[in-house]
Order: sequence, then C-alpha cells, then structure tokens
Amino acid sequence: MNKFLFPAKDTVLFSGSHTSQFKNQNFGNVPLLSLYSSYQLNEDKEEIFTSRILIQFDLSEINFCDKAVLVLKNCSSIDIAESLNFKAFPITKEWNEGSSSLDIDEITKDDYQTNYASWLKASSEVVWDNPGGDTNISYTVSGSIDKAIDDLEIDITTIVNAWLGETIPNYGLLIYLSDESLEQKKIFFSLQSKKTINHPVLKIYYDDTLEDDRSWFNPSGSNTLVVFNQIFKNLETLDGLEVELRQSLTSSALITGSLAETTSGIFQASFNSFEISSSVNSLFDVWSLNGEEIYTDSISIIRQNIGSAFSKTKYFSLAFPNLSPVFESTMEDYITVFITETYPNEQHIFSKYESKSLPLKNCYWELVHLLTDEKIIEKSEWTRLSNDKYKNFFAFHCSGMPKNTGLYFKIYHDNKLIGSSPVFVVTN
Repeated sequence: MNKFLFPAKDTVLFSGSHTSQFKNQNFGNVPLLSLYSSYQLNEDKEEIFTSRILIQFDLSEINFCDKAVLVLKNCSSIDIAESLNFKAFPITKEWNEGSSSLDIDEITKDDYQTNYASWLKASSEVVWDNPGGDTNISYTVSGSIDKAIDDLEIDITTIVNAWLGETIPNYGLLIYLSDESLEQKKIFFSLQSKKTINHPVLKIYYDDTLEDDRSWFNPSGSNTLVVFNQIFKNLETLDGLEVELRQSLTSSALITGSLAETTSGIFQASFNSFEISSSVNSLFDVWSLNGEEIYTDSISIIRQNIGSAFSKTKYFSLAFPNLSPVFESTMEDYITVFITETYPNEQHIFSKYESKSLPLKNCYWELVHLLTDEKIIEKSEWTRLSNDKYKNFFAFHCSGMPKNTGLYFKIYHDNKLIGSSPVFVVTN
C-alpha cells in the first residue's frame, strides 16, 4: 500500500544578524520553502541569516507504516551546491502557520505579521525556548542531495511510528541544513505552490497485500483464504465465526483455520500444512457463525510447483471494471483487475483464449504520469496486487496525487509488463 499525504501546514523561520524583522516575521503563505545557512542576501545588504523549515502532516487516517519518506520538491538549482546535507527533528511545541505572503526582499514593509510562527515564536502566545524551534533530539534523521536539481528525500519512519504509537506528540518536523556555519542555500516548493505535483509529500508505505490460495492450494505448505464481508452480509465481528476444510460437504473437518480481519470488511483464514491423499484434487471451505453454516466454496489442490503453473502463458489481457475516468482527491477504494490469458491464433491475430479471469500471484502495479511517463508511485514490494478466487485487486488512495493530470497504472507479472489501465485524473 502507498498512501501519499500533503502537509496540513508548512512555513519557514528566518533568523537575522542585524534587524529584528527577520526573527519576528512570519512566512506562512509563501510558495517556497527556502533553506539558508549563514547566507548574505545580496552585496548591498549586510544581513546574514539562516532559515529552517517547519512542516506538519495529519496522520489521523494512518494506523501503521513499514516506511515513511518525506519528499520536498526542488524549485531552483541556481547557485546551489552540488552536495548538501540536511537534518530533521520532531517539533515539541504546537505552532501557528500564519498567512503572510511577504518575500524576504519585502521584509522592511510595515504589514508583516508577528503573531505567528517565526524564529522567536511558535505562535502569538508561545515563545520558542530555543530560537529557531524546539525539537526532540532523540529522533534525529538525516538526508542529503548529490545534485543541485535533486528533490530532498528523508526517511522519517522512526519519527512517524513514534507519532503513530503516541510515544511523542505530532507537532511536525523542523528541517535545516546540517552545518549552519557554512554559507549554503536550497529552495523547495511549499504547500502554497500552485501545482499540486510540486507540493511536499509524505509517502507512507505498508504491506496490505491479501493473497488467496484457493486456486493453487498446497496442503504441504501454508495457505490463506480471503473472503469479503459482503458474502457474510456485513458481519461486524469475528466472534462466533469459524472456518474448516472438508473433503466433502458431509465429511468431518480436516483442519480448522486461524481467522483475522485484515482490514475493514475483509476476512482472512490461514491454514498450516496437513496430510491428505494424493488422489484428492479439491476441498471445500465451510464457514460457520455460531455453529450455523453461512458460506461454502471450493478449493483446487495443486500437485506442482506454483511458479510453473503459468509457464505456457504468452500474453495477458487486462480489464479494469471499476476504474473511473475521474476520481476525487478524497477517494479510497479497491481497484479491480481482471487478468485473462491471451494467445495468438493461426492467423497470428490475438484473441481471448480463456474468458475466465485468472488471478495471478507476484503481480505489481505502478502509477505513471501520462505525458512525462514519470513514476508517481514506483513498482515495489508495497505495490503488490492482492487476489481472491476471481480477481486481482489493490487498494488505492487518491490523497497526495497530482490533480487534474492524466495518470494511468502499469501492471507487471514478476518483472514483465503485462498491460496498463485507461487514463484517469484526480480532481478536487
């Protein structure tokens, strides 16, 4: 699973060596996140200053993560060093983003805001104990760029998991150049940038893949069955639910499964290895609620290596029955992928050889920009497709996606591209 989050708020804190305006000024509505260290604005001004970034994400819809990466998009490579190092820390005070849109060149104007986050203050009534932001140094993380044009990517998994586990409060991050004694600068886009593709983003990764072994059940190994709650008519709890495997519908149970609700509305049953006659080619899974049978399905027993099961397949045909051409940015849903085998006929014209959907294992998805072919979400261990008896599917969240831009999915079987989806866009 990949879930991308835009910031709830961001701003920049500026210090100043002479005038107090820098230290008091708020920059909450500026479209840039400008990082400076010991920097002279220009030759006509004696002001030497340093700046730091404050940024916070709302994690209320996240329960856990395997990996969390903060990405700040590069804005300018002019006069930028080829190699820069950065540090990030959790903030220990609540802060007010503010709404000043003044640029640092306009700092002498009379209408600057002083009641919001600045070098000296977290908000109108809260002063930083340490000018430039109060942080928890126990959770230090680092990042770097090797080229001036690079985006900054920082792995903040330890910090995010500390927030999710409520070990520390989530007031956001403070980011700055590692050695503030050197004259350096780096400029990124902020949340106020007009194009969402340039916004800072927190990329949350976790493995929520569900794999159903119903079509290639191997009694000598571990197996899993996946059932959607619609079958159980909106069952609200696991209490009283049981599943067992039988050789016939009237025979006694061979083994009982271990049950879990993997995500809201999807149940998973796990089975350890067990003995069964080599002549048996199918089994039945019988689901009961408080002793009453509520659902039964069939299972196909395999007698060969799973990896060779599809060795003769040359081509695949893909269909995306619930992929809408337009999604709203708040949409969260499962994208269904029907995969069928396709073979060339005698005239070498491709036609569907098997109309039945063939759910595959080891399939992955990738989200791509239509015009640039830029990988918005790259194929990885966190983009593996789930499957049940009838189809492949994957959970997709539109939050953090570039808006009003053509996007499409690429589908891979192992490392081979087997098809792509129609184009769709994400709107407000």
